Amino acid sequence: MAGDTLQLGVKAFYKSTAASTSSTTTSSMLAALIQAFSSSTISDGTHAAAGTNSAISSAYTSSEYEELISKDADENLATKPKAYLTYVLFDDLFNMVDDNSGVKQVQGNPDELQTLTVEKFVIKKTGFVYIYTSKVKIGETPVGTARDNYPGLGDDQNKLSATTTSEGMKVNFEQHASVPKIEELALNTMGYNIVNVGQKLDVTISPKGAVSVSAATDVFPSATLKLNGNNIMQYNQPSFTESHRFRIVNNHFVREYTPAMWYKRL
Repeated sequence: MAGDTLQLGVKAFYKSTAASTSSTTTSSMLAALIQAFSSSTISDGTHAAAGTNSAISSAYTSSEYEELISKDADENLATKPKAYLTYVLFDDLFNMVDDNSGVKQVQGNPDELQTLTVEKFVIKKTGFVYIYTSKVKIGETPVGTARDNYPGLGDDQNKLSATTTSEGMKVNFEQHASVPKIEELALNTMGYNIVNVGQKLDVTISPKGAVSVSAATDVFPSATLKLNGNNIMQYNQPSFTESHRFRIVNNHFVREYTPAMWYKRL
């Protein structure tokens, strides 16, 4: 309630700055947050926590979380484990209250028990405070619907066209997709950019019926192309943990969307 005071503290211990697994995954934390605000006493609508009309579905995005962990440079050090005590205050419309939200990153040295402390602060708005600890681990997305676009590429992303020229008929297909916003938030929390699931296919049919095929993908996805039942192309994507880690600039992580890069596979 507005005017209340809150003080937080938690014990922390780590063996290495490369620590990357935990029984408490970021994905499960996000699922718990949605579940915490989705009791049977709250119906979908203005005050609903989950659902197509919910405020939290659009208000608390990866951008807001990125701003949250970046607003204090000392709590977002690339040289320390990506493990945090996080606290987020939502008002009664499920908008994040920035002044009462933040993170405390695990500091200190390996093999030393430490206490992460958030000193007393006054709650600015009546609402709900969500407190959780999190550490990096790759997990399954609990909620959300995949997007048929990749942020940053504009509106003209998915295309299908057919033209006829003196060389015959040309059919061109291009498609982009990306993970749900809730999964983007989870991946950003773990230190990864989302991938552009992009693919292109160009088919030319000559006046004599000869078929020419050209296929390309971005770094993702894995792709298989068959013609008349025969496998004519197979591409296996790399691990995104190697290809899509946040870049580190001035000792801080950089979240970004990358332009489409087409790699010819056939």
